[in-house]
Amino acid sequence: MIQLLLSQSRRFIFTTIFALVLLASIILGLLHAKDAYAYSGLGGGSANNPYLITTCVQLQEMLNDLAASYRLGSDIDCSDTNSWNSGVGFVPVGGLSTPFQGTLDGAGYAISGLTINRPSTDYVGLFGYISGGGLARNIRFDDVSIIGQHYVGGVAGRISGGDGIYEVGITGEVSGVTAVGGVVGRNDYLVMNSYSHATISGVSGSGTGGGLAGENGGFILRSYSTGIVPNGPGKGGIIGYDADSGGSPGTFWDKQASGITVSAGDGVSKTTDELKNIATFTDTATFGLGAAWDFVGNPNNDTANDDIWSIDPLINQGYPYLADQYPAAPTTTITTTNSPASLTTNAGTDGTTKTSLHRGVAQASTTSQENVTTGGSTPELNNPNSVVQIDTSNDDIKKSDTTSTNFVPWVIGGFSLLILVLIGYIVYRWLQAAA
Repeated sequence: MIQLLLSQSRRFIFTTIFALVLLASIILGLLHAKDAYAYSGLGGGSANNPYLITTCVQLQEMLNDLAASYRLGSDIDCSDTNSWNSGVGFVPVGGLSTPFQGTLDGAGYAISGLTINRPSTDYVGLFGYISGGGLARNIRFDDVSIIGQHYVGGVAGRISGGDGIYEVGITGEVSGVTAVGGVVGRNDYLVMNSYSHATISGVSGSGTGGGLAGENGGFILRSYSTGIVPNGPGKGGIIGYDADSGGSPGTFWDKQASGITVSAGDGVSKTTDELKNIATFTDTATFGLGAAWDFVGNPNNDTANDDIWSIDPLINQGYPYLADQYPAAPTTTITTTNSPASLTTNAGTDGTTKTSLHRGVAQASTTSQENVTTGGSTPELNNPNSVVQIDTSNDDIKKSDTTSTNFVPWVIGGFSLLILVLIGYIVYRWLQAAA
């Protein structure tokens, strides 16, 4: 009888242990399954295979992984964010205690209509706080409406360390109490090759506000601003308050359009006509310029060949624009004419057009009824009367099943389950031997 009771007791112990092991395996698998479904789009979140963003919802999903790499795959319409979260809009990505440390490459695409209405919240922008390797680059922001309290910017509330903000342009309005800027509320690292047409508002009394940055403790290089900035202490055409008193060489603001004639830092005021003159940015005889900016065609003293900037009287109100970005046109139709390698485009209502064949196909920008002849032997352009297909593919984006974009957690979960089952089997054999 005693032997029977011992045998039953061992079976009960084994059954209990096995049930606990099985339960732990299920829980572990579910946790890893949650990680595997964290992002709804394509890509894997790595530098070589970034998450591909094609909707504003996916843009918001950056909250789920603040250290991943992201890339825009198209222009993003965020106009419906004005009704998100009971009207307070988009949730800023990253904060003071949990900064964004990943990368967002706009690939020349635009984010339009982004709305954040959080007047009692600090660190407000698309990104609340960027630090520790964080990077935002090559993005155009159209018609933003950003409202916060302290540290408020169109792109980021604050940036401290990381890789910085590069090649961004912004229009719309940014409002807050202090440390309010068109691009960044407070910059403690680097903003470069960027511009802002955004209106700065809400800053009163001794609050700090600037066309590009409300406060600056880092560097702002080869950038300009035209947006309206309120006058008063702590307000400036480029920077409201500069902690280093000299971190903005070669930057300019439009003293006529902005309505302000002073700025902290060492940016230089220009008239509207001067800011629409390419010589202002490329002729080193220009007061305040220093080194020439990198423009398409290497005008004047420009010797760089990255072709970051361009200028056209019909684009971006005639101010310099980032060559990989184009103002939005309501309609853009691309067809070939009877002559090989010739394009015609339909202009938008503002008189501008955008013909952009990305990533190695061809690039052109033209006005209505103007033909642009392109060189080379691009196959799509050598077939008269054919429709030109715009190639928006990118070799860096590895397409995968949208429901399983990250297989690593599944592999880890599988191995964990296997180990737990083996442990259970060993315990079972030990109990059998003991019986």
